[in-house]
This record gives sequence, C-alpha cells and structure tokens, in this order.
Amino acid sequence: GLRQSPRHWFHLIAKQLRDIGLRQSAHEDCLFVGNIIPGRPPVYLAIYVDDLIYFSADPIVEKQFEQELTSRVKVDLMGDADYYLGTHFEWQRDPDGHVTCHLSQEGYANMFVDAMGLQDAVASPKMTLYRSGLAIDTLS
Repeated sequence: GLRQSPRHWFHLIAKQLRDIGLRQSAHEDCLFVGNIIPGRPPVYLAIYVDDLIYFSADPIVEKQFEQELTSRVKVDLMGDADYYLGTHFEWQRDPDGHVTCHLSQEGYANMFVDAMGLQDAVASPKMTLYRSGLAIDTLS
C-alpha cells in the first residue's frame, strides 16, 4: 500500500545507484559516493524522501552520472540546488572552472523566529537558554 511506497522507492533508487557504481555509506543509508569514471573525482549523493542532491568536482563526472541515472529511472534534473532541506546554496564559478558554494540557513532561521513570534526580541550576548538563578546557571 501507500504506507510502503517510500520504502519501495528507496530500495529501487538505492539499487540503481549501486548499479551505477556508488557505495552506500556505512553510517547513513541516504548517503552515496563512488567513482563512476576511473581516474576522475567521485560523485557524492544524498537522498531525502524523493529528492536527490549530488555533486562532483568534475562536471564530466556529473554529466556521466546524470546520463546513467536518467537511463535507469525517470527523474527531473532541475539544475544547481538553490534550497535543499532548509539550506540555501549560493554558487560561484570562476572563469578557470573553480567552483565555490556558500551554504546558509538564514531563511530557515528567519522562518523559525517568525514561527516562535520572536521578531521583536532583542538579541544579547548575555542571553541564555536557562532562567537565571537555577542550579544549571551556577558553577560549583
């Protein structure tokens, strides 16, 4: 039934990724890495439900991975990640091919502040998560 759909999808996509040549992390089932072109940098991939994010230091490896994946599974390749799991990605490419990526959770933090009604709160370096005077605030 539908309750098993995410599990079946994960097993399907994990098998396809292994067939392409990626290895599943021993510590986190949703992380994969592998050298799909000998002598080239690896491709790294993370899965969250039905969203995949991947990268390699070599654009040729990324293109090869995309071709391998789309030949096995129907997927929509949406280009560079802008947002993924509450994280904003800001990409910069130099003319020499060097790529840098800045990650920020400012949008997530602002959403959290709004959800908690803390827009007008005054931030202070002396703020603490604990109420003053409790035993946890004192050092013995």
